[in-house]
Amino acid sequence: MTWKQFDLLLLLNQEGSLTTALLSDRLEEIFKYDQRHGGAFYVGTSHAATYASLRTLENRQLVHRHIGQSNLIEWTATARAQQALAWLEETRLYAS
Repeated sequence: MTWKQFDLLLLLNQEGSLTTALLSDRLEEIFKYDQRHGGAFYVGTSHAATYASLRTLENRQLVHRHIGQSNLIEWTATARAQQALAWLEETRLYAS
C-alpha cells in the first residue's frame, strides 16, 4: 500500500462517504502540508490520479463506490479497511 492509498483510507474512515473530487482536494492539502514540513510522499493528486488509487483500493476490497445523494460517485471505506485501520491503531503502528 502506498502512502496516498493509506491517506485515502484514513480520510474515508474519518469523513465517511466522499466524492473523488473532494478526496483529490484533501490529498492536495496533505501534499502541500508535507512539502512545507520536510517533503512529500506522493505528487499525483489530480482527480484522475486519485481515481486510479481508489480503483486499486476497490480491487483490494478496501473501498466501495456508490451513487451518493448528489448523484455523483462517492467512496466509502469497507469494513475490511476499517478493521485494518483499527488493528494498526491498537498495535500502535499508527495513531489517529
